[in-house]
Amino acid sequence: MGRDGQCVCDLRAASVYVDAACVMRPGAKLFVYGTLRQGYAHPMAAFLANHSVTVTPATYKGRMYAIGDYPGVIPSMQTTDQVKGEVFALLQPVDVFAALDDYEECSQAHAFPHAYARIQTRVNTLAGEVLSGVWIYLYTRDTQSLRSIPSGDFFEHD
Repeated sequence: MGRDGQCVCDLRAASVYVDAACVMRPGAKLFVYGTLRQGYAHPMAAFLANHSVTVTPATYKGRMYAIGDYPGVIPSMQTTDQVKGEVFALLQPVDVFAALDDYEECSQAHAFPHAYARIQTRVNTLAGEVLSGVWIYLYTRDTQSLRSIPSGDFFEHD
């Protein structure tokens, strides 16, 4: 646990260390913005839907980039940079995060450095509520050569 009782990720030399007490809480929340969103025809989107409860549509203050057939998001300080997605409450967080970490290639089974890191952050619901301690997979590599998705909505990019 970090300061203020928040769960923290510690990026170590070869893996992401996560406080097990934080991950194992039933109802741990995950913000998704790409191939894991509702309505996307991907087996892992179906897996997530079957192992969670949809909480709410939300936005994350970040920039989205096209990385082939899937997106990557990096944090942004600009209030106009908003990534659209959904928040899910995980029914079995340990099992779900193990599967999703492998899908996002940030588990210990994948070579370091990883393209994605799972961290906790804040997101905003469409009703204006701030949700803290929500997990998100962020892109960790250079974005200069990638095409930006200015709308922040992976479903709307061309």
